[in-house]
Amino acid sequence: MSLKERLTELSAELAELATEAGRSPEEIKLIAVSKTHPSELIAEAFQAGQVRFGENRVQEASEKIERLQKPGIEWHLIGHLQKNKARFCPGRFDWIHSVDSQELLELLEKQCALQRQSIQILLQANLSQEDSKSGVSDYDNLCRLLEKAQDCQWLSCRGLMTMAAATDDANEIRRTFAQLRTWLEKLRNEFNLTTFTELSMGMSSDYRIAIAEGATMIRLGTALFGERAKPLIIQ
Repeated sequence: MSLKERLTELSAELAELATEAGRSPEEIKLIAVSKTHPSELIAEAFQAGQVRFGENRVQEASEKIERLQKPGIEWHLIGHLQKNKARFCPGRFDWIHSVDSQELLELLEKQCALQRQSIQILLQANLSQEDSKSGVSDYDNLCRLLEKAQDCQWLSCRGLMTMAAATDDANEIRRTFAQLRTWLEKLRNEFNLTTFTELSMGMSSDYRIAIAEGATMIRLGTALFGERAKPLIIQ
């Protein structure tokens, strides 16, 4: 099956899942996770109609962004953002899904102001409370981080992101996604934010559950591109 055929089939499945959940298919945005995949494959996906791409590492993404230079591509940073890489984000990424601290928020705002480039952001929550995952793990701290985000002029905070625990327990995954949706609704009401609507949750192993629980951004790599390419190890 070609990449275009996989994209068509996947898009149809996402629309069907949305309808089954009583939602509009237009609510679901597919983020094609292109990390470790070559620029040529991204270009092929873009030619087939995919416009949103998710990268984990700033350096790898920057090289692809410079190489492709295709108007209309929307770049999402979905991996953990190291503070010393914040200066490279304005002008490259349209969205950052992984803002998880006040310090990172302030660094991004400063760099965006210096470069006069705005970015839409999501606050990352660590609901599984796993040490291997980044994110804010309790509601009160998330509330304080959102409060700080409201003072930003160049960053627009649009919602929340999380990753479910690495488990086969569908009920546990569902509880995680349902909790994130509850937090989003509570924060939107408390802060009276009409544009605080995005839920970035669900990957290739659990996107069906995520859509049923309200996800608006689905991050899919393996389901679209197949197994990840192995990084080149130079000895």
